[in-house]
Amino acid sequence: MFKKSLLLVILFCIIFSCKNNTEENKDFTTLFENSRGTETPEYDEVISFYKDLADSYSKISMFSFGQTDSGEPLHLVVYNNESIYNVDEIKSSSKNRILINNGIHPGESDGIDASMILLRDIVQNDSLQKKYQNSIICVIPIYNIGGALNRNSHTRANQNGPAEYGFRGNARNYDLNRDFIKQDTKNAAAFAEIFHAVNPDVFVDNHVSNGADYQYAITHLFTQHNKLGGSLGNFLNTTMKPEVEQSLKEKGIDPFGSKFLRTHHAKDIKDAYDLVPKEDLESQKIDVSVAGRIMLKRGQGKAGFMHLKDRLGLLSPLRPALFNLAFSA
Repeated sequence: MFKKSLLLVILFCIIFSCKNNTEENKDFTTLFENSRGTETPEYDEVISFYKDLADSYSKISMFSFGQTDSGEPLHLVVYNNESIYNVDEIKSSSKNRILINNGIHPGESDGIDASMILLRDIVQNDSLQKKYQNSIICVIPIYNIGGALNRNSHTRANQNGPAEYGFRGNARNYDLNRDFIKQDTKNAAAFAEIFHAVNPDVFVDNHVSNGADYQYAITHLFTQHNKLGGSLGNFLNTTMKPEVEQSLKEKGIDPFGSKFLRTHHAKDIKDAYDLVPKEDLESQKIDVSVAGRIMLKRGQGKAGFMHLKDRLGLLSPLRPALFNLAFSA
């Protein structure tokens, strides 16, 4: 009896030691990080990353659902402070349940990379594990698998990277962002299984701006709290929204972009200063702020010329007296 107990203890120590060695020796640095943000991994690499993470850390579990139009199943990666062995444990848990969906448009790869880094950082950081001890974080690594397998470097011309990325349409060229309700695709049917299995309190569907040049770094839109109503509506408006926006500001991100104060419209400037001699304007040093659409712009030596149009008129700075005003604005 003593020998059996001793053998069990030794066996447990060996298993525990191997587990610890796996956690310490496996390198989970992502391709995004190694390439300094210029590359995103292929589908097989993403799935392998999560399989290795689940093998190394018991707090990570991985499940597969149904079949997508590409023939591959849809995967769900789950972080929980206590191991989850059955997907039914997620829905029955009293913890906060968060579902993150990535790669609905695989060319918008930021969420794919960010989720890999997020789960890795949590399991490797005791303080983060404490922070999320009352939450279950569920991640769909790549929703549009067919699009992720159809990689290219030319279908998102305005987007600054990565070097290669997936295609917007899925294996049957469906835009999955339009198919949650209709479920014309196997992807959407598999997603519905996952959504009902998790029954999330918070659902995050990651997208990217496709290269549009916004003043602000992130777009966030909250449900109208008065229509949501009740204690949840009040929580959204008085707690969640302010905390999200404050968190962005602490990271140096202005959630609303720069504020521009206009003092004049084009018509105001023309009515006030069109007939005033250039010398008088220069001596008065009048400052105005005007906003509009640049209709024409060209350089000529050290000078710059542009036409600016707003809702009340057009400024043509080719006229010397107006050019100084418009250019200083």
